[in-house]
Amino acid sequence: MPVNNKSELKNQSNGELILILDISNGGLEANLFRYNGEIDKSTLVGCYQQILPRDFLLESSVADEKTFDLLFRAISNNLALRESEQIKYLFLVGPTDSLTGRIFAFKIQRSNQQEKIDSREIENVLIKTTSQIKDKIREDVKKQSTNDGTMNLVDALLLRLAVDGYVVDDFEGMTGQQLEGQIFYIYAIEKFWRSWQKILAKFKYQEVFLLPRFWPLIQSLPQDDGLVVDISDQTTGVSLRRRGLLVGHLSFNIGFMSFRTVVAESLGVGSEEAIEIYDSYLHQRLSPQATAGLKEIFAPIEKQWLDALVLSLRDLATNAVLPNNIFISSPYEKFCNVGAGLKNVLAQETRLFIDSNSILINKFDYLRDDFASKAALAQDDKKALNNVTLSILAALKDFIARPSDIDKVLKKVIKFSQS
Repeated sequence: MPVNNKSELKNQSNGELILILDISNGGLEANLFRYNGEIDKSTLVGCYQQILPRDFLLESSVADEKTFDLLFRAISNNLALRESEQIKYLFLVGPTDSLTGRIFAFKIQRSNQQEKIDSREIENVLIKTTSQIKDKIREDVKKQSTNDGTMNLVDALLLRLAVDGYVVDDFEGMTGQQLEGQIFYIYAIEKFWRSWQKILAKFKYQEVFLLPRFWPLIQSLPQDDGLVVDISDQTTGVSLRRRGLLVGHLSFNIGFMSFRTVVAESLGVGSEEAIEIYDSYLHQRLSPQATAGLKEIFAPIEKQWLDALVLSLRDLATNAVLPNNIFISSPYEKFCNVGAGLKNVLAQETRLFIDSNSILINKFDYLRDDFASKAALAQDDKKALNNVTLSILAALKDFIARPSDIDKVLKKVIKFSQS
């Protein structure tokens, strides 16, 4: 497995160690930070990249302990992570087809509304909701032909709690008739989860977050309502956020790699040369004649991409029209002229949006600058990071906020459900 080492180590002793491992974009990206909560500032200690085969964590390497040991040593050595050092927060970001999640809304009617809610009642509520969502997820996973239907709940995040319609931080000690809430349950395909466990076992850390790729992006949006179109190497994800909450997510298997493959096949070049040509095209470094030729080559795959995107939007708009705010998450703002192409296509989809005319007027917003401005990092550090890592740093305070008692009970219930 070829290695591309971009580590630039810095001497920085103040702050807690944060490690973000992102394997959601066709390879592994590891970034180590020191975070000083008192001044809310992160410092990039080192970064490391390694190209991985497609479905690395789902194939034969799952059982190969030597492979995982070599991977761990490569990460530790390149990030100068000493065995004596403990990571405070470890973030693992996975591809949506293997690590994903959904929001589950619940309402519970209490028999005695005057009786105070205690920890036992809270635990029973969370056990019930976790059992219900586990059954729903299992049914959905079995319908997918790409796996054997086995899955594991790996984490859950409390998003909202309310008693008789009033939002609260915790149920304990409250009285009332109706308990309701929203929980984001995160689950992984069995093979993928076994692989992650082997990676986790090799690090010393205090707290871990397992996140599907789309979650930090949707959590860090600058507005409460919007669509995120996230274009990665192998897939494109479309997420819908309303009133600050994720309400739908879909993905399809067309990403940057599809366009690079078209270059390789059309021009008869190798994969590395195809990547160089494609990157030069996106960065507008080619002659007008070469650019025009590639534009013609890309036309069929670009149409497939736009058609798949529109189908995803139609599915997300089943119950209500979509917001007009469309945010693009991509390393390349010029990806296949996404803005112009989308505007032309969406002009025909007037029923999808609250105000379809504004789609033709508004500029599509690219998320990278917004994430970078919120991430408390030096400007030079930001350049080395991808959008997912930046989005985690942009919402870092929310992720690492001190957990409440009910958060702890939920974690306990999730752990019990895994046994």
